[in-house]
Amino acid sequence: MGQSKDGKRRQMNVELSVEVIAKAKAAAIQAGSTLAELVEEAIRAHLVSGAKRPGNAPDPIPVAYVQDIPRAVEFLLALGFEPRFASADGSWVELGGRRAILALHAGAGEPYPPQIEVRLDYPSPLEAAVETAKAHGFETGPIRDQAFGRSLQVQMGGVHFHIDEWSADFGRP
Repeated sequence: MGQSKDGKRRQMNVELSVEVIAKAKAAAIQAGSTLAELVEEAIRAHLVSGAKRPGNAPDPIPVAYVQDIPRAVEFLLALGFEPRFASADGSWVELGGRRAILALHAGAGEPYPPQIEVRLDYPSPLEAAVETAKAHGFETGPIRDQAFGRSLQVQMGGVHFHIDEWSADFGRP
C-alpha cells in the first residue's frame, strides 16, 4: 500500500471477479465519478448500514406471491434487479437489487388474493428461534425440512414470517 501526497489516503489492492469490475467501471462512468470514489461510497454505505443492524439480526426478504413468475421476473429484470437463486421447476426465484432482495413464489389458482410474506435467513439453529418466539408469546409451526435446509413459520398478525436455516452445502449464509 502506498500513501498519497496529502498523507490522508492510502491505496488498497483487492481481488474481484471480472464481472464485478466491469459493472463497477460502468457504474462509475454512468455516475460521473472515479472507480475509487464509487468503491469508497459503497464501503461507507455498507459500514453505515451494518452499524445500524443490531447484533446478528437476519436481513428480511419479502416474498411476493404472483400468478405469472416469468412475466414478473422479466419486469423486475428490466428495472435493474439481478437473478440470485431459482428453483429448478420455476416455482420460485430470488432477485437482488442494490440494497434489497425480493423473492417471487408461484401463486395458487384463480381467484388469488395478493400476498406478501417476510423471510428471514436465520444465522442460528431454528430451535433457538422457536424458544425466542414462545418467550414473546408467538406460536410457531413445526420445523420442516426443505431442499435448502430447514424452515419455521411464525404468524404475527396478518403477516407470515418464514425463518430459514440454510444448509452449508446450499451456498447461503
